[in-house]
Amino acid sequence: MKKYLLLPVLSLCLILILTSCGKSAASVYLRKGKEYYKKNNYQLAIKYFDKTLEVDSNNSDAKYFRALCFYELGHNHHACEEMSDLMKAGYKGADSTLKNMGCFYFPLDSLTKVEK
Repeated sequence: MKKYLLLPVLSLCLILILTSCGKSAASVYLRKGKEYYKKNNYQLAIKYFDKTLEVDSNNSDAKYFRALCFYELGHNHHACEEMSDLMKAGYKGADSTLKNMGCFYFPLDSLTKVEK
């Protein structure tokens, strides 16, 4: 009977360890990305934000700072697109940052169809 309980318990422990490692790796990558952002090394910062998102695809801070890096590098389309997605998701500050970037946001329901 104990053999049958040991495998599920070990499996659960392994899953918990792996998921906690992923979150801590994401926070390390995010911290490094922010450091490079502050040093105006936007290319390297983007690489770290991308690594953060590989580990934690829902990390809004990584997406936000990556959008700022895109903007600083002159990739305005990527910056505005990323910031628009963050605004739609309710990320605090994305709306004002989007406006400061000079991006225009039009919700899909506000667009009218043009008839031929």
